Amino acid sequence: MKKILIGFVALIGVLVLVVSMKTVTYPWKMQVQVPPIEPLELDADVMASHWAEAVRFKTISHQDPEDNDPNELLAFHRWLQKTYPTAHRVLKRETINEHSLLYSWEGNDPSLEPVIFLAHMDVVPVQPGTEDRWTYPPFAGIVSDGFIWGRGTLDMKGILVGIMEAIEHKVALGHQPRRTIMLSFGHDEEIGGRNGAVKIAELLKSRGVRLKWVIDEGSAITQGIIPGTGVPNALVGIAEKGYVTLELIACGKAGHTSMPPYDTAVTRLARAITKLQKNPFPVSMEEPVSQMLDTLGPELPFTARAALANRWLFGPLIAPALSRWYRSNADASKGINALFRTTVAPTMLQGSSKENVLPIKTRALVNVRVHPRDTIQSVLEHVRELFKDDPNVTVKIHSDSTLVSDPSPISGTDTEGYRTIERTVREVFPEAVVTPYLVIAATDSRHFGQLAEGIYRFGPFVLSPEDLKRPHGTNERISVEGFADVVRFYTRLIDNIGG
Repeated sequence: MKKILIGFVALIGVLVLVVSMKTVTYPWKMQVQVPPIEPLELDADVMASHWAEAVRFKTISHQDPEDNDPNELLAFHRWLQKTYPTAHRVLKRETINEHSLLYSWEGNDPSLEPVIFLAHMDVVPVQPGTEDRWTYPPFAGIVSDGFIWGRGTLDMKGILVGIMEAIEHKVALGHQPRRTIMLSFGHDEEIGGRNGAVKIAELLKSRGVRLKWVIDEGSAITQGIIPGTGVPNALVGIAEKGYVTLELIACGKAGHTSMPPYDTAVTRLARAITKLQKNPFPVSMEEPVSQMLDTLGPELPFTARAALANRWLFGPLIAPALSRWYRSNADASKGINALFRTTVAPTMLQGSSKENVLPIKTRALVNVRVHPRDTIQSVLEHVRELFKDDPNVTVKIHSDSTLVSDPSPISGTDTEGYRTIERTVREVFPEAVVTPYLVIAATDSRHFGQLAEGIYRFGPFVLSPEDLKRPHGTNERISVEGFADVVRFYTRLIDNIGG
């Protein structure tokens, strides 16, 4: 027994030594070192007034296109021409499918493939009944208390206006980029981009345009989002999740509610949703999340670094820990959970047309964000497998979904596009740790996948956990100085393109 105990202690000692050595010597991805640059002097108040004006255009994309007002988009087009006259004298502008815009700023080296900046002009509606919860009316475009308030400040007129401010500034200085820079401003991103970004991508493909790389929205510089890191994290999306909405349909017998059976179509649907919730997709740490962890590792406490550097040992423990944390309803767990698995979210329910009639059929819509390890087909098979023994429940893809898309390919980090963005972030936000990231939402960039060497998703906003609730929510806003940094980022990015 004594020999066994000594052997056990020795084994533990060797294990601790191996774990420690691997933690210390693990090949963490280090941050690029760049010389400091002087912050660009800008008139932040004038730029903020431009941004506030942009917010006042109600370029809303409603679920039902009949509710949209195209005159607001056309008025916004005219505003861009009036507000950025120097850029419009130099850049070629095309109107695509009546309401989207494509700009081209010719570079001085035609042998280089162009890059394209993406943004969208449309915004989501304000949820009816919540207007009085806004500090200022959502489309008033108010500048107050050091912030610009209104729908679209974060998603994503802020980026669009920031791009135009930067280009107006550079053109006024006589700058010409080495590589052609294109701008794609879609008008219907919030409902899938079928008539905006899709049409622009199709046009470029028909012209034989091959893009070096693409930059779009999708992530930001976060503070306090990822537990254990004490520095801002600049999350550069190198892939994004797929998107599909499923219909769960449960059937039962019609009848009068005064004599209900024990089991009804409603109870069957409720059980189906509960079963779906209790059988989540598995957690794992493939790319691009593994790359994110390898970049953040040096910023984490030793115990977290040890777990990440020794996944051969601790890997099986990480998934259950994440699942328990998520089920605790901790705020920070929602975003972390979404990085590691395909997620499902029941959003809409439909039952009887009358309160005292038992329905024959009930329906739930379940929105699924598909991890790059999965596909829409594998998601459908997984969910159907859960209900294979229940003839009263069927599963299909929702035919009226605004978007059905598999996960995007994963773009490289050892590329000109990623390195240019990384360098620019480090120059403008020197405290930030730049890391690859999986975008958990959907963007217009997915429509450019066949045209580009790499697609990157990054918005130069510094966001707190509270700020992450504002896009598509209440009291959307950005600080005046934060917007100035957006302009500084795009101005410097233009300098670095092709350099």
